[in-house]
Amino acid sequence: MPSWTYVPVVCGLAVHLVYNRYEPRSLIAHLSLLLAFPLLATLSFSYSNPLLQFYSYLVFLATVSFSVVSYRLSPFHPLSRYPGPFIARISKIWMLYIVSSGRRHIYLKQLHDQYGPYVRIGPNEVSFCDVNAIQPVMGTDGMPKGPKWESRMLPNPDIPPILLALRSPAEHTARRRIWARAFTAGAIKEYQDSIVKRTNQLIGVLSDEASRDAIVDVSKWIGCFTFDFMGDMVFGGGFELMSETKDHEFKHLMHKNLQVGTHIEQLPWASRFLFSLPSVTKDMKRFKAGAIGRAKARYDSKTDRRDLFFHLIDESDNLPTDRKPSLGQITTDSSFAISAGADTTSSVLTSCIYCLTKNPSDLKRLRAEVDAFFSEGDDESVLFDAQKLADMKYLNAVINETMRLFPPVPSGSERAPLIGSGSKIFGEHVIPEGNSVNIPTYALHRDPRYFAPLPDTFWPERWIIAEENSTISDGRVDGVSSEKIMLSETEEGDKAPKRKITHNLSAFIPFSYGPRNCVGMRLAMLEMRIVLSLLVRRFDFAPAPGVEDLDNYEESMKDWFAISVGNLNVKITPRGVLGLGHGRSLIGVAQLLLVLREAFIRSWYAYNPYSGRELASYKESSSTEENTPGILLPTLVFSTLSTMHIPSWISVPAAGGLVAHFFYNRYEPRAMLTHLSALLVLPVLSIFLSGFAGNFTGLYSYLIYLSALSLSTIFYRLSPLHPLSRYPGPILARISKLWMLSVVRSGKRHVVLKQLHDRYGPHVRIGPNELSFCDVDAIQPIMGTDGIAKGPKWDVRAIPNPAIPPVLIALRSPSEHTARRRIWARAFTANAIKEYHPSIIKRANQLVSILSEESSKHGMVDVSKWIGYFTFDFMGDMVFGGGFELMSETKDHEFMHLMHKNLEVAAKVEQIPWAYRLLFKLPSITKDMVNFKYRAIATAKARYDTQTPKRDLFFHLIDESDALPADRKPSVGQITTDASLAISAGADTTSGVLTSCVYALTKNPAVVKRLREEIDSLFSDAGDDETVLFDSQVLANSKFLNAVINESLRLFPPVASGSERSPYPGTGSKVFGDHVIPEGNSVTVPTYAIQRDPRYFGPLPDTFWPERWILAEENSKEVNSEKLRTDAKIEEPKTKITHNTAAFVPFSYGPANCVGMRLAMLEMRIVVALLVRSFDFAPAQGVGREDLEKYEGTIEDWFAVSVGQLNVKLTPRPGRMILSPIS
Repeated sequence: MPSWTYVPVVCGLAVHLVYNRYEPRSLIAHLSLLLAFPLLATLSFSYSNPLLQFYSYLVFLATVSFSVVSYRLSPFHPLSRYPGPFIARISKIWMLYIVSSGRRHIYLKQLHDQYGPYVRIGPNEVSFCDVNAIQPVMGTDGMPKGPKWESRMLPNPDIPPILLALRSPAEHTARRRIWARAFTAGAIKEYQDSIVKRTNQLIGVLSDEASRDAIVDVSKWIGCFTFDFMGDMVFGGGFELMSETKDHEFKHLMHKNLQVGTHIEQLPWASRFLFSLPSVTKDMKRFKAGAIGRAKARYDSKTDRRDLFFHLIDESDNLPTDRKPSLGQITTDSSFAISAGADTTSSVLTSCIYCLTKNPSDLKRLRAEVDAFFSEGDDESVLFDAQKLADMKYLNAVINETMRLFPPVPSGSERAPLIGSGSKIFGEHVIPEGNSVNIPTYALHRDPRYFAPLPDTFWPERWIIAEENSTISDGRVDGVSSEKIMLSETEEGDKAPKRKITHNLSAFIPFSYGPRNCVGMRLAMLEMRIVLSLLVRRFDFAPAPGVEDLDNYEESMKDWFAISVGNLNVKITPRGVLGLGHGRSLIGVAQLLLVLREAFIRSWYAYNPYSGRELASYKESSSTEENTPGILLPTLVFSTLSTMHIPSWISVPAAGGLVAHFFYNRYEPRAMLTHLSALLVLPVLSIFLSGFAGNFTGLYSYLIYLSALSLSTIFYRLSPLHPLSRYPGPILARISKLWMLSVVRSGKRHVVLKQLHDRYGPHVRIGPNELSFCDVDAIQPIMGTDGIAKGPKWDVRAIPNPAIPPVLIALRSPSEHTARRRIWARAFTANAIKEYHPSIIKRANQLVSILSEESSKHGMVDVSKWIGYFTFDFMGDMVFGGGFELMSETKDHEFMHLMHKNLEVAAKVEQIPWAYRLLFKLPSITKDMVNFKYRAIATAKARYDTQTPKRDLFFHLIDESDALPADRKPSVGQITTDASLAISAGADTTSGVLTSCVYALTKNPAVVKRLREEIDSLFSDAGDDETVLFDSQVLANSKFLNAVINESLRLFPPVASGSERSPYPGTGSKVFGDHVIPEGNSVTVPTYAIQRDPRYFGPLPDTFWPERWILAEENSKEVNSEKLRTDAKIEEPKTKITHNTAAFVPFSYGPANCVGMRLAMLEMRIVVALLVRSFDFAPAQGVGREDLEKYEGTIEDWFAVSVGQLNVKLTPRPGRMILSPIS
């Protein structure tokens, strides 16, 4: 035999021997054995003949393949005695194909039906569907997890496997001990409140869905419920799938993670290679990153909530250092708990509903048992009693039967002898090391040897029968009659009223078995009992109309280790059962109120000498209208009404309404509980005590109460007794803030305020307790050093969070504001601004480059969009050191969108402060605000974790805070909130002014020409060095440039309606001039209105005329200008001008003015100068002057101004572009 034949044959046999003995998995080992080794071995005789070497390599591969296949099919293989599919014995690729269909559990059952209890399902793997194998395989002395688990997760030598995958018995026992403390009876009690809360939420969601559409996908909502609860139980919350009504990315990634892992474990020898492919690991890495982020957020929260994470950390802290798991390990274990607890419980509960919907008689029997628990009090709290639930026989039978038919892990989990332990021997079976065994739960649970008759049928009664005959050791009961058995066929084909049943509990292992069983099974059982009992109590279930065969649900199940269920659309009908604690308990409350009423009346007549009647006389006249004068409100008001012989059903609620108005006027409550008490509980209680409950007189009394409260409020607000009655204003505004809310919703509050001042004068009442002062003499006393604090509106602009104080701009306490402002000030010193300067230059050059590209492509450019991106990108650099890159990505960032929504929602909510706590409980109101908050926290946290020395705003806030005493140091949460405020305060405001500046310049070519001449002249002394455009001092000295920017700020101030001010609680009234602002009332200086007031800026107060700033600086008292003749039609050769810079407050005024105004001015000077130097501006083609002026109509006031599109034609000026970064 030639050497080119026998050498590769020998090599092939040797390689097979190596693979069979060591099962290498690394890519280097595969390349060495399958490529390098045979090539080197044949090199000596074939180096000069490549074709011969190729033939030799083919012989090598053929030898390896033939040797592997022959060995696996031969009687020499240790598993040769076990039958199984021919192709399965040769390669695991066949099982990979089965797994990819998601039907592995069905296939394994079919194999056992065909081959018997012991089946070879892979070259080195057997499946045992035998109850006698459970103890030796999975018991205390059984086998650990098999090598498949090493192939399910991304390789990471720094993080050991999760608890479920640990192969070493010692390591598993140690880790399990940590987990066990999280699932003690005491710990489960701590999770029970969350189960109850989430279950009630699920009931509410299903009721809402049923009211909109009787057909509900219960699979979806139960999945959302289990995920939300596991989020609470593991990380203390955070998913809220039921509230957001959509899948969370973490849930999607978790499912993808399971699916990918199930596939890869079938090819363990290729796992490392597959995990090197980005297409395979992309979702797994995202899942891992998401888990780490959630775990880190939970760890950083330092909460004392006793969730799973708390127990894992707490128990780990008690271990020696060498045995303490890392945070990464705890994170991995926690994210595994989400998967283990959510999908498994969800599938069982969904399958329960499926089985009950298919079997109405079983649903009827279960409901009868659940309803029976309410015979003594109708109190549904019994459904949250763990012991009572455990005692419900049929409820537990339904759950157990569902888990028997649809186990959450249907194909079981691979077990294999521990490395170095040799073979595992039990009975007549020998499992050598390197081989594995699996017990398929789905097949075992449906085996007629252990559960019969009807092993594939939902029959909960089998569990009741077994429990009632538990003394029979073999699990057999003779002579049992059942409707389902009578309907089934016997082996002979006859109907049989009596039949033996088999019920072997040893074969029931839905939670696995032995020391590696499910550590959370008691919690899972409690969760399923609570949910199922409440669902059955509250709803009727039936197949959806047009759905004749519900069995499609079973076809939709996929086995990705844990079962994944498909849609289950059923018809849900609420049963009309009252909510928790309703029903008879509500009647009990009514009876209690009647008893209290009687006791109150007795006490009144016993101790009130002015009642004028004895108790006996009251009893005699208790059925008349005038039976109980004065029993509730023995006040002057009520006494007056009594002397007028007004019936008590009128006098009592009328007096109650007046008292409620006094209470609201004095204390202005905002808590929801207070509103319910004042508007519902107290008047209803008064009706009970007045003796008119249960008839129409009681309803009339309540309407009188509401009418008295409303009329009293309106009359007082319109009367001369109100402290703001002297100020004129719209009648609707004086009555209610709802009128101003409608104005705010239009986005034109700033325009309406100007119109009000044009009509009513400088001092206008714009709300029941709010004034607007368009008066320069009011600026100092309201906004100056001794001015008024921020008003109460700021309390309602953010979601209430007592742990985080308000942002800087909202601080009402002068001392707190001063202390916080001192921290901020260091971030806006001259030196700090110099540090931000390069970022402005870089972003400005980027803006010019993009505008040039856009103009060359389209001719017409929306400068509003690109300037908005520019300011947002720069503020991202300045606050967080970067991260948005809107100009590069050419699209809105989610953070930007959420910020705008946040401003809009807050601007509306602040108009109704009494209702803000209720509004902030509505997901539709808070969804975007919460998302904005979380995005801000995530962005700030990412910046905080980088520990970069970059001296951005976040650096300064952290640095200055670290220097404060511990009692004055703001939290990271506060710094995060302040930093996100800086984005909003710095981006939208500057963007609005810059866009308006371009708009004004486009409308006024003469101004552009003059401004360009000034900018171009800067280069005559600089040797044509365009870096002068980035010199802050040169720009500050450019008079006309500053005049243009100031005029834009005057006409289009960034905070157009001003900011509410109100005397700080406890300081009394604010008095200045002839004005008195009592505590509890507020005043605003409207920037837009005051800066367009002809008393302070004239002539042409509404016209863009930058020359006024030059003239004011030159102290000119009168002017002759072409602008006056063309725009104002003034023909006089000389016209007096008014220019009162004290009324120019675009950055606010006093100690609460804009802390970053110097930076904003530098930013605007650079950008305007650069744009004017680089481009010619003209209206877009087809856009006339009137069309261009529609831009002003797009401006909306959401505290900060929001501008619309501004489409202009930009023409680059040749040789004038500055596109290179300037250091």
